[in-house]
Amino acid sequence: MAPIASGSQFVTFNPAIVIAFYLCGIGPGVLVTLLSAVAGYYIFFPPYFTWVYTQEAFNSTLTFLISAAIIGYIVTRIHQLSRNALITQQQNDDSRLAESENFLHLAMDAAHLGAWRRYIATGKVIWSDTCVQFIGIPPGSTINRDSFLCVVHPDDRESLKQATAYALKNHIEYHHDYRVIWPDGSIHWLSAVARTHYLPDGTPEYMEGVLSDITKKREIEQALLNMNAELEAKVKTRTAELATANKALISLSRHDTLTGLANRLAANERLRVDFIAMRRSGRPYAVLMLDIDHFKNVNDTFGHSVGDHVLQNIAETISNTLRESDFAARFGGEEFLILLPATDLDAATHVAEKIRTAVAATPDRVAGTITVSIGIAMATPIQKHEDEAVDMADKCLYAAKRAGRNRVVTRCDSTPEETASFSI
Repeated sequence: MAPIASGSQFVTFNPAIVIAFYLCGIGPGVLVTLLSAVAGYYIFFPPYFTWVYTQEAFNSTLTFLISAAIIGYIVTRIHQLSRNALITQQQNDDSRLAESENFLHLAMDAAHLGAWRRYIATGKVIWSDTCVQFIGIPPGSTINRDSFLCVVHPDDRESLKQATAYALKNHIEYHHDYRVIWPDGSIHWLSAVARTHYLPDGTPEYMEGVLSDITKKREIEQALLNMNAELEAKVKTRTAELATANKALISLSRHDTLTGLANRLAANERLRVDFIAMRRSGRPYAVLMLDIDHFKNVNDTFGHSVGDHVLQNIAETISNTLRESDFAARFGGEEFLILLPATDLDAATHVAEKIRTAVAATPDRVAGTITVSIGIAMATPIQKHEDEAVDMADKCLYAAKRAGRNRVVTRCDSTPEETASFSI
């Protein structure tokens, strides 16, 4: 530890010195200062933790003692001035209170307020007629602290005692609302504001204050709370309805209303998610593109309502064939896209054949036998974009169309010999 010639290392003791002088007075402040000087001399100057005299240590310690004495004087003076100002303020308040007593009585009568005074030592309570009326006790009755508490609602007695005790302890006014039970059993709300008068030695002599009946105010407040609760309930209901509507709207924006399958937007989102997952895991997935054979003829011959029914039947067949983890979407007018996660080419071909066979084996009641062509491609980690597998499956789909329709094509190279096809 390198010594500081100015003695500024003693600054660490200043907070303790300020607190000692301010809270405890001159004697404890001087004691703390001397102890700090001794501790600093012993700890801060070489040779450390010894009492060897050095001029530097002596000068720094002396400087600290002088500065501490100045601080102590200032702090003590400020504290004394604060106390004097507080005493003067209290005296002025008492004087103004006495001068305005007559005006206070006049104002209380006009405002329908009751006055009371309770003597701390005896517990005796003096009530104005208005106060007696507020608490429901017959005029002329002798009322002390205990008899008054019997009128207070049982649930409010303890809080009233605590508020009174806190005001007496901290020499402050208090404002407290509580309920009283009248002889007829009715409950009334009262609001009390009080202050305590203290003897010169600080002993509380009596507490006095005013009382007002706030029953109607409380009833209005409760009515407002009930209205707010009803409003919040309605807002909560409307919010839930809005959330449901938004959820339905989101669902509609990603689903085909005719077939119930996902639409092109949802398909693009799913393609992106599956492609990223495949690039991360290295596990390929299969992409199937399915198109209804001669669908234009169905619409032209039987009408669009029959065509819609055909689309719905094929969507249902696809959904019934796929696993829960698979994905199907209406990608275009009569074109469907199917994603088979973690599925190799052989398994994907088997699924496609099941769909093709099921469609061909379920004739429409109006249009008759319907067939589909399906192209299959694998999405692999070497591909740079999710659309590559879709484009490859689309090419295989058109190869199936060129090869005669109603078949599954898994390769679509330029030479027909390399095209593997499966027909009915």
